[in-house]
Amino acid sequence: IAPSAAVGDECRRALVRRVGRLRSRGRVVVIPHGVPLPDRNQLEAKLARPPGEPLQLVAATRLHEDAKRPWDYLAIARELVRRGLKFHLAILGGGPCLEPMRQAVAAENLAGFVELTGAVARGDVLRRLLAADVLLAAADREAYGLSIAEALACGCAVVSSDLPGAVAEMVRDDATGFRVPVGNVAAFADAIARLCRDPGRLRRLGAEGARAVAESRSESAMAVAYARVIRQAAPRIARRTWVPPAELADTPARALAAKKGFWHTAIGSGR
Repeated sequence: IAPSAAVGDECRRALVRRVGRLRSRGRVVVIPHGVPLPDRNQLEAKLARPPGEPLQLVAATRLHEDAKRPWDYLAIARELVRRGLKFHLAILGGGPCLEPMRQAVAAENLAGFVELTGAVARGDVLRRLLAADVLLAAADREAYGLSIAEALACGCAVVSSDLPGAVAEMVRDDATGFRVPVGNVAAFADAIARLCRDPGRLRRLGAEGARAVAESRSESAMAVAYARVIRQAAPRIARRTWVPPAELADTPARALAAKKGFWHTAIGSGR
């Protein structure tokens, strides 16, 4: 089971190399990671009202320099201030960069624009996402992008780094958000400014993202997909279940040899 179509393709190629094209057919299933959905009434109320001023931006990330590029968020904030945009950026998450970034915010007079919350409970993250207009995601690699899925579920438009895999599947240009080159602060600011100038587009992207996640990336959608795979696999699993014959029950060595023979036959027949 793969969490994205791109990972699924990689798994299929690896499986073909290992067991051949014929035996690998139908063995890889794509089931995206599921995220909780917000209260429907709260989501509809958010999407029905125009965004206010200042524009509410949010980033939910670990403040580590390994792959998350946390300092990019301050660079984006500086660029937005330079352009005269009215915004508030809440950076949710903790990590080694938290205190140095707080010091930079104070030193650069960004306190009126940027809030560094530190570690936040999951329920508070979802509350913040419901209150936000746009999620920023500046990482240079993502295993999946759960914060992006959660933000889309909460009706946020997303401006993210242009990454392959699940991020590219979730953040569709001018459909659910915008993808920009990794580390390109000006491109991030351009996309944010475009959404700030066009509230109708911002809400349209948020509504489409919420619809797409509810359809295929919610916790309930994930559970239904797993149940389907289990039902389909049950007959195959039953054929592979081995119970030692009664006459071998008290002779472990012979029983083990018989079990090995069963699996060699099952594998050889492609069951």
